[in-house]
Amino acid sequence: MKHLQLFEEFINEGKSFEFTFNYNTDEDDVEYIQNILMNAGVDAIAEPGLDSEEMVVKAKNAIELRKAKKAIQADGFEIQESVVNEGDMTKFYDGFKVLNDKTGEMTKFKYVKGTSNVNVENEAIAKLMKATGLTRPNFGVHGFIQKGEWNNSKEKTIDESVVSEAINVKDIKVGTILNFKDGETWKVTKTSGISSGKIFAAPYGDTKKSYVSVAIEFSTENLEKDLTSIE
Repeated sequence: MKHLQLFEEFINEGKSFEFTFNYNTDEDDVEYIQNILMNAGVDAIAEPGLDSEEMVVKAKNAIELRKAKKAIQADGFEIQESVVNEGDMTKFYDGFKVLNDKTGEMTKFKYVKGTSNVNVENEAIAKLMKATGLTRPNFGVHGFIQKGEWNNSKEKTIDESVVSEAINVKDIKVGTILNFKDGETWKVTKTSGISSGKIFAAPYGDTKKSYVSVAIEFSTENLEKDLTSIE
């Protein structure tokens, strides 16, 4: 299929963004899934998986991955979150360093085995935002800690007690900003269904560049797992 060669461009420093779901993998079926992605404006490709009834969707980055999942789910397919793979960096590094551009301070964080490097890095930055009161543009990943070098690296670690407060969905109101682990931000527009586990939110900030500015439904149960913070 002509789209398959594009995947080489999606690999960057060991990161990959993909998920699988059950579906036939004949040429027409692959084309059907590809059309779903194209019609939704998603920068991703579809291809057969290892199993004859397994379809793989590979996206360019975390935002496109989220868009691809939503497009596929909107067409009636069920995606198991456990099969999402976004790059386990523990194979290469013990951790990474985040620079505070305002103070020049560097803080080190460990990668988590089996967990997306993107999620771990975004969660680390969210912790620094909460601990310092500074906004996201002040922070960025600025280096890695090689395997076996964690104890030898001189960067400080963050006091987890400062940022250990759990997300409480009861604190979510209209106008609340939701900061997701994948770096997206959404603004709550409707909470009338919160008692039944649902809210509505629209893209906010830079996230608006990747979506049509329309509110969509979120499950509060998933928010407790997917959010790093609320404002």
